Amino acid sequence: MAHRHGQSLWIGARVALVALLALAAGVVSPAPLRASSLSVMVYNIRHERLDSGDQSWERRRPLYMEMVDDYRPDILAVQEASEQQRRDVLEDNPRFAYVEPGHDHQNAVFFDRDRFVALEAGVVWISSTPKIPDSMDWDPVEPRTVYWVGLLDTERSARVWVFNTHLDYRSARSREVGMELIYERLAEIHPGDHVLVVGDFNAHIGNEIFGPLWVDPRDAASTGPPQGPFQEAKLAIDPESASYGTWHNWTGDADAFRIDFIIASRGLRPVEATIDRRRIDGLWPSDHFPVHAVLEYRP
Repeated sequence: MAHRHGQSLWIGARVALVALLALAAGVVSPAPLRASSLSVMVYNIRHERLDSGDQSWERRRPLYMEMVDDYRPDILAVQEASEQQRRDVLEDNPRFAYVEPGHDHQNAVFFDRDRFVALEAGVVWISSTPKIPDSMDWDPVEPRTVYWVGLLDTERSARVWVFNTHLDYRSARSREVGMELIYERLAEIHPGDHVLVVGDFNAHIGNEIFGPLWVDPRDAASTGPPQGPFQEAKLAIDPESASYGTWHNWTGDADAFRIDFIIASRGLRPVEATIDRRRIDGLWPSDHFPVHAVLEYRP
């Protein structure tokens, strides 16, 4: 069963690559332009059940929200969020909306309710039976998911699809299937739509799971479309940022590697990107640093 599903996913991934190439060239019909860019943040929230003391959610909540408010993202993607933490984000940020697909899955995409209208949302579990809640295969630490939401940007008359995931750190096969599920879904998206693939991938830049999305610009021998049909926001602006870590495990020391990414289709050009390493009031808001990017709509 798992083998047949994996085979179909790889077929879907190959089909999706054709769709990705189309996305690279797709444009949206012009509309009255009031907003030319998107502000996007990826920020692993750290599940509330895991820590106590200064690392408890009770202590961290105002710090996390302060970090978010400093950037005022149009789109905020979080990982490891409990149901209560998702409620807390909405309570502390009244401008945000969120579409709950009906199951507790720990990944969420919050969006500016005054700017966006949700078109569709869904979640799949990274397993050989992705429609079954809490299903898992290939020995991950816990059930993993891919959450997505389709948004209509009313200030641009553009559709933006956001895929948010938290891939497993132990199981390489689980990470591969997680990305295959994303590629399958991408194959169904209209070529003129915009796409963000974001999250905590527990994989380094250059890992083969990102192959259909982009090519590392530091690799002069790379073949295929320049940097692939998508680009990672921080890497596009600073090619050396592969070594700017985002998981610091409460130490502030995260120079080894980066695992949190904002990956955008070619219709969204990165113009700013930041990995924010600040403490607030002497405490870390999370065990991850947030990644923020400003993405400009291409005309």
